[in-house]
Amino acid sequence: MADFDCLVGVSCGLAAEENYLLRQYYVQALAAVGVQAVILPPPLSWQDNVSKPALAARAAVLAWRLDGLLLSGGGDFRPQLWGEYPHLSPALASAELAREDWELALLQAFLAERRPVLGVCRGMQLLNVALGGSLWQDLAERPDTLPHQQALPPEQFSHSVCCRGRLAEWLAAEQLAVNSVHHQGVRLLGRGLQAAALAPDFGYGVVCDGVGGAKAGDVASTVARDEIRRGLEAACRPGIDQRSVGLMMESAISTANSLVYHRASQDPALLGGMGTTLCLAVVYDGGRVCIANVGDSRGYLLRGGELRQLTTDHTRAQLLFDRGEITARELERHPDRNRLTRAIGVEPAVEADYSELRLEPGDTLLLCSDGLYNMMDPVTLRECLRQSLTQGDAQCLIDAANAMGGRDNITAVIITLEDENG
Repeated sequence: MADFDCLVGVSCGLAAEENYLLRQYYVQALAAVGVQAVILPPPLSWQDNVSKPALAARAAVLAWRLDGLLLSGGGDFRPQLWGEYPHLSPALASAELAREDWELALLQAFLAERRPVLGVCRGMQLLNVALGGSLWQDLAERPDTLPHQQALPPEQFSHSVCCRGRLAEWLAAEQLAVNSVHHQGVRLLGRGLQAAALAPDFGYGVVCDGVGGAKAGDVASTVARDEIRRGLEAACRPGIDQRSVGLMMESAISTANSLVYHRASQDPALLGGMGTTLCLAVVYDGGRVCIANVGDSRGYLLRGGELRQLTTDHTRAQLLFDRGEITARELERHPDRNRLTRAIGVEPAVEADYSELRLEPGDTLLLCSDGLYNMMDPVTLRECLRQSLTQGDAQCLIDAANAMGGRDNITAVIITLEDENG
């Protein structure tokens, strides 16, 4: 019999007829590296009614006696754990309530004892939620994701992940083939967690700011935004490459322009001359970004504490600056700084500007309308953006712009790539 110097607790699920459920490979993998697995079953049923203080006491004893904890895979979690109401998805019916309480008690006890914890699949998601993160309730609700509920057997691989940081160093690889048998997934990272590998799912953010009067501008921005969304989500696919992303964006923007232009021609008295600005960012391949802009909605990058403008405005003042007729200081306050030279839907065709970059851990993209950046200087914008990141949404930016006068529509989209500090 092998000698084991290390004892690691392994959580398990509940099967039918009050049996415990744990796949053998958890135990086999631990034994292969000289570790003895100690199975830590939850109460046999929810009706056992073990109080949470009693669970915490049991977990504390185990954390003191064992060397580490492995949270195994299994079913789903109640969205209430991260402060959401459940969506109407039949896939959410499999939450194991007794197991949730038991594993949360174990996790808190082992972390309090500073014992190492490894989460696998469901276990990783639980670790994230326990540390203040959140999950997508059902990835199938998002058309821009890979098919994470693979039809292949679990021991076969269905897609790859992009590795980074120490994980990439340990594996000596930036790509790793994995299986994927789940439909919930990490949304926002919990405190202190680092995303060491990312699925190459597709994501995007878009800002449209209408022009041509309040009603007409609202129609133009809504038509363009909805068409951009429809075009991107219809064309996206797993593993999409750079050229395909560019073509997809060009097609979506061209179609959106045509729809807005056509809609204005149908009711020239009310909608004539309407249009909208656009700033669109598509994120793919684990952190590559393509940005397109038309008009004066902007894209910014916050990296290492420095805020940098990524896009160039399509305005009369910008043209004067490009020709050397005004200075950068004059550009900021020029009366034509918001007089557009390009907009979606004003002409039968439109040309967008495109740029590419790769996000690094800790980077943040900000897409916003002129109603935000016109109300504050770049230093204030940077500090408000940093505060918004701390709060987890863009409300700080919007509140600050409103407090400074809020003379125009204010729209902001924040896209982040978490660093090793979460």
